[in-house]
Amino acid sequence: MPTGDTHTAINLGLGGVYLALGQPWTPQINALVAGYLFGTLLLTPDLDLGHRARVRARRNWGVFGALWLPLGMLVKHRGVIHTWGRGPALLLLYFVVVFGGVLALALFALHAAGVAFPTTWKALPGPQAFWWFAVPGYLLAYWIHLWLDDYRPWRWREW
Repeated sequence: MPTGDTHTAINLGLGGVYLALGQPWTPQINALVAGYLFGTLLLTPDLDLGHRARVRARRNWGVFGALWLPLGMLVKHRGVIHTWGRGPALLLLYFVVVFGGVLALALFALHAAGVAFPTTWKALPGPQAFWWFAVPGYLLAYWIHLWLDDYRPWRWREW
């Protein structure tokens, strides 16, 4: 099984193939590439290593990398996170819950400190269209990682 840096190099190399083909860049391709890079550099299956190893993806988060440590204590390495469906779904859920909680606490602290917020929040134009392409990009990077680790979708994985 490849090391984490090898996973990253292969994922980035495969992504570079698209650049070498000289294909046009569209908003959909931008979203796909954003999801692919997110899955390659920040949200990889090896985040389940927790404190047992130096994981580049965890270091890429900077000071927020410590928020991934509890995940490694909750699941074993190459367990449920290294599955084709549940793995990426659980990792995304963990990300949304933990980082959403941190964001909520930060906003609460700013509000308590007297920072004024606008009464209405404007959404980004067409965010749904972005996610329709970013999520498959993320899954592609995730599944390449699993394939390199010799996990195949037709093999049953236990929790």
